[in-house]
Order: sequence, then C-alpha cells, then structure tokens
Amino acid sequence: MDYKTTFDTLGNVDIYVIDQILKGRYETGQKILDAGCGKGRNLKWFYQNDFEIHGIDIDEDFLSFAKGQYPKQEDNFITGTLDNLPYGEKSFDHILCCAVLHFAKNETHFTAMFSELIRLLKPEGMLLIRMASNIGLDGNAPEIVFKENGQSGTYYLTRERIKQLIKEFDLTLLEAVKTTNVQDERAMTTLVLNK
Repeated sequence: MDYKTTFDTLGNVDIYVIDQILKGRYETGQKILDAGCGKGRNLKWFYQNDFEIHGIDIDEDFLSFAKGQYPKQEDNFITGTLDNLPYGEKSFDHILCCAVLHFAKNETHFTAMFSELIRLLKPEGMLLIRMASNIGLDGNAPEIVFKENGQSGTYYLTRERIKQLIKEFDLTLLEAVKTTNVQDERAMTTLVLNK
C-alpha cells in the first residue's frame, strides 16, 4: 500500500488508536465517541468502516471542520464539555479521549470528566485515553501547550493516580501503560481501559 492510499485510509489518526485497530478491538457497527474530538482526526477509519461515530468539543470551528469531514454523520458532532456530557448512561461501546484531559483545571475537574467518560461506557466497553503525565520525567511536571490555540495544560497523570483510577472505577488495563517522552519537555501516557 503506498503512502497516499494509507493516508486516505487513516489520515492523522493517533498511532495508539491505530494500534488498537490493528489488534482487532473494534467491530463494525459499534458506537464510538471521540470526547474532545477537535477536528475529528481520530474518527476517519471508523467513519469509513461503518461505525456510528460521535464527537463532542468546545471549539465550534473545529466541529464545523469535523462535520465537513463526516457529512453522513454530521448531526453526531456537538458542542459541549467533558464534565457534563449530554448522553445517556452506557451509550458507547468505545470512547477515545486523546490529548484533552490534561487541560483539567484541577483534580476535582479531572475526576468529574473521567467519571463522565466511565458513565457513558457500556459494560465491557473500552476507553482509550492519551494525556500528559510525569512518568519518565524524573518527577518533573510536563510542559503542555496546545499548538492550535496556545492553551496550556496543567493537570497530569502520575503512576499513583492511574492506580487509584483503576481501583476507584473498577477498571482493567487492556494494555500495559505506555508513555512517550518528548525531549524531556512532556510525557504523553496512553491508557487502554476496559469497564
């Protein structure tokens, strides 16, 4: 498969989402939410493979772009915040939340957003989170700035907080915790969780 064909299939999908696709974790027809979807980059493969895709974000310009990318399901893209998601309990088979949760204002705000994601997940559903952590930074706080608008992220995961989340919400890790260190400025940790 050449570059153009590969890009037409995957676009700018997060590498850790591609990893889960290749491991066969998703089944056609399932319902998936991208929480903090931005322009919808992580939904391209799902849209092309007959998933019911949904996206929520606070940025209306980003959502307009996503609606243009996915016209057959444009009504499934809405404006909202992750601490008060407008969906019913156990609505989704899968939830993606990539590079969003580190913008939590504090621990209480993070927990409110995380709780909402778990509330929406069906039993046996899968939640993929990618966010800043201090893992691999020798205990230093990461520096996170969203390149699209300059917003700073001030919340980050620690090993201890990951253990607490798994216990508090009765979750199982489907994958080992994976962290990428980016020039010792930030570390991005990926969690693949099963409810």
